[in-house]
Amino acid sequence: MKYEKPQKGNPRKLTVRQHVLPKASIARFANKDGQVSLFRIKNRDILLVNPSADIFCVKRIWDQRAESGDSKRIEDRFQVLADNIVSGKISDINSDQKHIVNSIFALWHMRSKLRMAPLGDQSANGLVGPALTKEEEESLEANHYTYVRSNGAISGRQMAGLHIQIGIMAICRQMSDALWGIVRADSGEFIVPDHCPDGIIPLSPTISLVNPSKSGVIPREGVEEINRYMLEASSEYYFARDISKCLL
Repeated sequence: MKYEKPQKGNPRKLTVRQHVLPKASIARFANKDGQVSLFRIKNRDILLVNPSADIFCVKRIWDQRAESGDSKRIEDRFQVLADNIVSGKISDINSDQKHIVNSIFALWHMRSKLRMAPLGDQSANGLVGPALTKEEEESLEANHYTYVRSNGAISGRQMAGLHIQIGIMAICRQMSDALWGIVRADSGEFIVPDHCPDGIIPLSPTISLVNPSKSGVIPREGVEEINRYMLEASSEYYFARDISKCLL
């Protein structure tokens, strides 16, 4: 689906390239040169790419509110938690932290769905808005307002933002009894799929969050099993720090 370009020069600083998985999460898998090893399934080749590479991004599929509002707060809270897990400061997920993990899982899940099936403009059920200039529309979006256009439509990216918000609340309710465990690899490294897999959030090359699971170290066979599962969740690509170490 063709995205709607902002005004020339993007004066309202709207985010055009949107990461499906947070850039900071991708960066934890980077090698010493700041790149990750990415396997393209169709081409069956491996590329070294930066966490900011286009392949990790979509273009204005959701609105600015969904990019820099509640979703950004979810990302920020999770990155603090993830850093503390990777550094060894946290070895188990408590009840408060579970909500943080559920929220990032739900956000990744909703973004993954929209990446595969972006929403088009939709009717506002008879409502008709004023004839706004592009500058007025972008000013409203930059300040996290939703508006109806003069043709009675709400843009697909604004609808996507609403879908993300509603989806996160619904998924978090469904996962209220989740039992996230911090799983560390005894040998081998984890891959990361291009879609959110059920019950797994890879944190670093050797650490994943798994639901339901107890925290602890898993042997080579467990890493192989998780990677096979995440491989099945991948449609276009998966990545890792070093794919040759991922026991595939």
